[in-house]
Amino acid sequence: MLQALKGATALTIHIAYVDNNQLHQFTFEQVVKVLKAGGIDNTLQIYDTQLTAINHLPYERPDIVFVNLRMRNGQHTAGLDIVRVLRTHPLCQTIVITGMADYAMPADHAAALAAGCHNFMPLPVRFPEVENIMLSLCASG
Repeated sequence: MLQALKGATALTIHIAYVDNNQLHQFTFEQVVKVLKAGGIDNTLQIYDTQLTAINHLPYERPDIVFVNLRMRNGQHTAGLDIVRVLRTHPLCQTIVITGMADYAMPADHAAALAAGCHNFMPLPVRFPEVENIMLSLCASG
């Protein structure tokens, strides 16, 4: 499938990853490196706080954002808040958002879509799932 994705894009895909879990960040970095090694040019920006993501994403406007929906900000979960803010921001209307959650349940998927996510995947990230999401992103233009 990487060959199909390789031929699907000649541009650089700008990826943002929002998660404060260092293990998740490392795993995602490795997945993105494999995509790049396979010929999929990309850049990756990692945001490890809700405030940093909300302040930077509208102006950097990546092609796709992966958000840990269970990312914590103090005592409450911040991931769905990030999605809602991005969905309502006028500069973020075209950004594709993928929600993610550990121990994902059907309710997590439904909450992600209701908040404005385009896709949902369980954590930890797996290369085939990220590859499929990138394929659909490239196919849609």
